[in-house]
Amino acid sequence: GERRRLSVGEQLLGEPKALLADEPTTGLDAHQAERVVRLIRALSREREIPAVATLHQPRSTIWRHLDDALLLAPGGRVIYHGPADGALQYFARLGHKCPPQTNPAEFLIDLVSICEDDEAERAADLARVAALADAHAAAAAALPPLPPPPPPLSAPSPRRRLAPLRRCALCLRRAWRQNIRDGWVNGVRLAVSGGLALVFGEVFGRLSTPSAASVAERIALLSYASINMAMLALMKTIDMLGRERPVVGRERARNLYGAAEYLVAKLIAEVPLDAAFAAGFGCALKARLGLAMPTATLVATLSLTAAASAALGLALGALVPGQDAPLAVGLPVMIVHMVLGILNPAGAADAKPPSAAMSVVSHASPIKWSVRALCCAELRGLE
Repeated sequence: GERRRLSVGEQLLGEPKALLADEPTTGLDAHQAERVVRLIRALSREREIPAVATLHQPRSTIWRHLDDALLLAPGGRVIYHGPADGALQYFARLGHKCPPQTNPAEFLIDLVSICEDDEAERAADLARVAALADAHAAAAAALPPLPPPPPPLSAPSPRRRLAPLRRCALCLRRAWRQNIRDGWVNGVRLAVSGGLALVFGEVFGRLSTPSAASVAERIALLSYASINMAMLALMKTIDMLGRERPVVGRERARNLYGAAEYLVAKLIAEVPLDAAFAAGFGCALKARLGLAMPTATLVATLSLTAAASAALGLALGALVPGQDAPLAVGLPVMIVHMVLGILNPAGAADAKPPSAAMSVVSHASPIKWSVRALCCAELRGLE
């Protein structure tokens, strides 16, 4: 019930011209169902907009909240269309009187229900529905044409749209609340970062004194560390945008905020978090493997790598349509950045220089700049 009422409130945020509710009471108990219908009626009158709802087996108290009723038989045939409080009198004139102490809505639904188990009863139900449909068609044809609607007494005053900074602040507050609610997920990510540092330590061990083999180990280790932070940040951001895309699309369609305001809020809320996980990974890596570079350099470089990759994920998620397509595009993009960004410990072949296109693309790789920065910091001064 709380979710249904919240969904009604969400639909009214964008100043709609009508409120359409498809089975808003289905799955609710009688009390919650009445509260939802009562809310729709109150908001419809408060906003001065028409509200149309499809209701299945409403209780008698819900029936009293309806202004007009449209009763449909199987096949979409109209059986009654008019004021709700006049429905029982209309069917009584046709020979179908509602028994005392009977829910009017259930009585009307029984009139248009067709039994499928017994042939004789099914034939009788079909004949009754056909007669009721013909009676309504004849009554509708005899009615005079409707007069034009009267002009509104007063034009509704449009609601002032919030300023861009205010909209961005509200998006940012929601993004922070989402991060707080996903505390256990962030805890798992932190544990995974520490666990990966332990795995790296088990694979590479404590780095030995400088030697040719040690240089190759250090380059490989730093390359894997950069790739790890870039991939985790990119995939997490693309997945987050995919899950939020339906909500964001619905809210942007109501003109609640723009794409720039949403993306700026996400950058402020998500990028520092990704950088913090990378910093934890860097601290654990420094303590476990004994790298030569200062801890601040390692932490800052990995944090910037994660931040740049998260921003790249936001860009891909915003540019590529669909919910799953950004993930399908993000993986190949990151693989290209990885191939163009890692260093070959044996050295690059001068006889095979990269093409101009590949050289340009490599400059956009966050992995390339991360690996080079870490290698310069780690190997400088070693003999």
